[in-house]
Amino acid sequence: ADHSIGMKLAVEEDDTDVLKGLLDFYVREQRVPLEDLCTSHSNIFHYADYTPLHYACLLDRDEHIRLIIKAGCSADLETASGIRPLHAAAKEGSGKSAWALLEMGADAVQMASERIVHNNDVPQRGHGNMNAATLAAEAGHVAVLRVLKDFGGPAAAALTDRDLNGEHSPSGWAPIHYAARKGH
Repeated sequence: ADHSIGMKLAVEEDDTDVLKGLLDFYVREQRVPLEDLCTSHSNIFHYADYTPLHYACLLDRDEHIRLIIKAGCSADLETASGIRPLHAAAKEGSGKSAWALLEMGADAVQMASERIVHNNDVPQRGHGNMNAATLAAEAGHVAVLRVLKDFGGPAAAALTDRDLNGEHSPSGWAPIHYAARKGH
């Protein structure tokens, strides 16, 4: 649909007024259901199932994230492959995005649900039952780990919690285990 392309391009624009105007145009004039805008796919190579919110995390666009969530999209919207926006920010090292998502109510302790998507442009694997802290630690993204610590509450507590991944240990690993294994 045309709105998928429009939303992708609006997220790429530095000026949030472009995204705001496009959201207004699609919802009010074109009568595109907000759910369709929130769940539209970016069709980006290797991130084909990413929604506009996930794409904003990939680009570390904190103001775009706030705008999309204020418009009515869920801060915990899951892709077909099981990635939530905070997981995307953690995997990519997008600290500003992680902070914006936490401010807007994203669940810092939610585990990713790995699902296989039969699309060559969605190679997301190995994230099942990992949370934002363990994903960031595995990738060596200290900036995101600092955001979780500084935000406090459940986000900071996730830094010492074990995930449920079970790939390396039946009891899961804490972020420090992933960081040490990767030499971060």
